[in-house]
Amino acid sequence: MYPETVPTGSISLGLCALALTIPLTGGTVPRPSPNDYPAQSSGPELILAGEFYGRSAPTAKATIFTGHYIVVEVAVYPARGQRVTIHPSELRLFINGAKYGLLPQSGSIVAGSLKWYGYEHQQGLGVGVGPIYIPSQPRQDPNFPGDPSDRQPTRPKAPDAGQDPDGNGKPDKSVSDDPSEALPASDLESGDTLRPVGGYLYFYWQASTKKLRNVELRWESEWGTPPRAVLKLVSPR
Repeated sequence: MYPETVPTGSISLGLCALALTIPLTGGTVPRPSPNDYPAQSSGPELILAGEFYGRSAPTAKATIFTGHYIVVEVAVYPARGQRVTIHPSELRLFINGAKYGLLPQSGSIVAGSLKWYGYEHQQGLGVGVGPIYIPSQPRQDPNFPGDPSDRQPTRPKAPDAGQDPDGNGKPDKSVSDDPSEALPASDLESGDTLRPVGGYLYFYWQASTKKLRNVELRWESEWGTPPRAVLKLVSPR
């Protein structure tokens, strides 16, 4: 006997309903209150909060230097009983009064740029400054198996970070300071949520950060419509 046929439409509706109930599991842990962030913006259905980090991304084991990308941590706090749909592409960064905002990039793109292309001012800077990891020169494939010139620098690790919670001094292998793992794991995820969620957004900005006079993060569901929230991350003094 063949099983009873289920209409295709019913399967599609079922999958959509299931997708809406899957919790967001990545990103960063939101702080207890929106007021714990330097910037907040309130709307009828949510509170958006955030902090501007410049060219660094704090992670569980290190602060990773991000080259030409500037980093913003955001947290979304839905109003009680409100389901909020998050699309990171709707969060755009407006610098120095620009008419058009910068689109966020994923942590994978940032990590890939560090690994394969490097940073134009990094030559000879494969060192760590405290917990800050500055990437070394791009990895080169060996010319032949056993090539002695294929020696990759060792990344410094932040002290006392990612330790085993039992306190035996062993490193916690579930936490990584590798940019290819740590940066994507901190991305702000797309999806629906009823609870506070957070994550990092990365924006390509090649000019010096000293030229940043005014930085706003706007949540615009559609271009040209009033933003749902506006975070004033950097303001003129």
